[in-house]
Amino acid sequence: MKSLFALTGGISCGKSAAETCLKEYGIRFFIDTDAVCHELYENLPFHAAEQIRRRWGDDCVSAAGKVSRTNLSAKLFGQDQDKKLAEMNAIIHPEIKRVVEARIREYRQADSSCPVLVAVPLLFECGWEKEFDAVITVWSSKDVQLERMMKNRGFSEKDALNRINAQISTDLKLEKADFGLINNSSMDVLRIQCEILANELIRSSQNLTRK
Repeated sequence: MKSLFALTGGISCGKSAAETCLKEYGIRFFIDTDAVCHELYENLPFHAAEQIRRRWGDDCVSAAGKVSRTNLSAKLFGQDQDKKLAEMNAIIHPEIKRVVEARIREYRQADSSCPVLVAVPLLFECGWEKEFDAVITVWSSKDVQLERMMKNRGFSEKDALNRINAQISTDLKLEKADFGLINNSSMDVLRIQCEILANELIRSSQNLTRK
């Protein structure tokens, strides 16, 4: 029986849409690590801010610990991006994990019978999958990812491909997952899958609590 779940997927695969649908169907406890990251970027702990400043310059983080996402992204993506992203992840991921673990404890205290779902886009890249009872991957084809990024987010084809290729492929993420949500077509199709999945996650958590 399982009660702590990770939601992952490639960039522009529809994790936010899946989150919205799963909430509609009863998943009350949801933690979005992207949102946690944004919160941290507004006010990083001193030691993390100093590491970023020393590695990428004063223009990437203010004296108050606020990260300039535009300036930092310009230095991370492109040449040697895998190495640079790994360095950045080594700084920010422990801070994200600290916040997430605290919120999981809060949810457990509020209602231990409800599943907790944590959205972690770079779950497999970070090796966090072992922290969860099961993993859900939102999958879209690379062509659909590219189209969405260019149409909805204004990326050039080159920039979009840089970001897609910086992550593990969606095919591999789906292969590694315990559950899959296929988001290559309409929102209605995704919503049907989310209803089925939400019911399964809730049933699993309630069974665990009764035991």
